[in-house]
Amino acid sequence: MINIIKVKAILDFSKKDYILYNKVIVFDDKIIGIMDFDEAIKIYKNANILDYGNYILSPVFCNIHSHLEFCTSRLDYGNFTLWLESIIKNRENINKEILEKEIDKNINIMLHSGVGYLGEISSFGGELEILSKSKIKSIIFHEILGANKSVAQKNIDFFCDRFNRYSNLKNNISLHSPYSICDEVYDFAINYAKNNDLLISTHFMESIDEKNYLNGKKNKFSNYLKSFNPSRLTRNFLRDFYDLKAIFTHCNYVDDFSIFNNNHIITTCARSNRYLGSKKINLKNVLKNNIKLSLGTDGLSSNDSLNFFDELRANIILHNEFDLEKIAYILFKTATYDNAHLFLNGFNPLEYGACADFMLLDDFGYDKSQILIQTILRNKEVKQMFLDGKEIL
Repeated sequence: MINIIKVKAILDFSKKDYILYNKVIVFDDKIIGIMDFDEAIKIYKNANILDYGNYILSPVFCNIHSHLEFCTSRLDYGNFTLWLESIIKNRENINKEILEKEIDKNINIMLHSGVGYLGEISSFGGELEILSKSKIKSIIFHEILGANKSVAQKNIDFFCDRFNRYSNLKNNISLHSPYSICDEVYDFAINYAKNNDLLISTHFMESIDEKNYLNGKKNKFSNYLKSFNPSRLTRNFLRDFYDLKAIFTHCNYVDDFSIFNNNHIITTCARSNRYLGSKKINLKNVLKNNIKLSLGTDGLSSNDSLNFFDELRANIILHNEFDLEKIAYILFKTATYDNAHLFLNGFNPLEYGACADFMLLDDFGYDKSQILIQTILRNKEVKQMFLDGKEIL
């Protein structure tokens, strides 16, 4: 069935003048075109017309970094080492039935706040069954870690089991972090990503504790890691990432962003970093070095909500080095357009042939210069979302 959707305006960030007025989108499960209404009904005479004339149409949000398995964790905030200790201490005390209900609930929270695309870090596979049945479109980053070489093969086997169990999901790999792996785990993950042409995700320079530990300084963090009898990585962590399609999450304590290249994406999780006592990412330096940026909520283990509008508002407040109109544009374009190709098989959103994935938002009657600002500040939920051309809310 071909549909024509009428809206007040369309946000198409492939164009410099990204707010399109007096246009409609023609679609079935894919985008057929953006055109004038009169042209559309002339060409597609039997099309179903959907009138959402009071709303703004936008590509859906990408939440590129989440940990749904920790939805029920109630942990200690304020300091990264304190938080890490609490997450290790509490990871066995999880009620599976309650967790599954919370995962389902929070997927719905994300969907209603505009997240159509999710990058999920899966440590144990506890969310995979739910995601395999969910309406949300997800990339799964199956996590592998292990700083002690004596358990490296056990961790590799556990990773392979989870990776192969859900072949219907978009499976990729996550190498946890520089401080939580040994050479054997590192070599396996890098080679697995290369040999299978996978996207690889990793946590990197999240805290000052991590940075000091990697620079050989003794602190509370290094003392805590001793309890795991670690076999420390013997090479530069970034060395073999150069040719990989890689996502580096956090990067709050990166000093020189020229270490990244065009294959790389940096994900910032503003509230998570603040709650764990880390400084904000140097966003101006990321943009200055032309590094691709993405946004994530992280998990409820280090956040207070997975509502994506909450995350956008937090970014606006924290990044007060930008004026409001500028930061609203950076965040909205980053969240809706810049990384959607990861979920659209290389297509850009709203492009001919791309999946018909978009959301409808209230602009509260504001003029062109205020649309993005007010959309972020005033919306709690989207009015409707379409995935593969179907209304899902």
